[in-house]
Amino acid sequence: MQEIVNKVLEAEKAGELALSEARQRAAVLRAEADTQTATALQEARTQAQELLQADLAKARAEAEREGREQVQRAEREAATFLESRQDALRGLVERVVELAITPENLKG
Repeated sequence: MQEIVNKVLEAEKAGELALSEARQRAAVLRAEADTQTATALQEARTQAQELLQADLAKARAEAEREGREQVQRAEREAATFLESRQDALRGLVERVVELAITPENLKG
């Protein structure tokens, strides 16, 4: 009978030891998983930040290009407008000069 009790006690100790070792392994695995998860999250954040910065730089470059194009287009339109109104502007300038040099008593 004592032998059976001893075997049961030994089996309980072996079970407790196995359970303790399993808990320790689980804790190690959990810690490793936490570390890997933290590393993966940091890498994902870094990649997301890099992508965001690249997209932002691309958007800025595009906005600058479009701004330059709009300025060039406005300058071309202004030049075209002035060229198309050259005759009218010359006539106005001549009329102003004529009024400026005509004596007051001859203005009518």
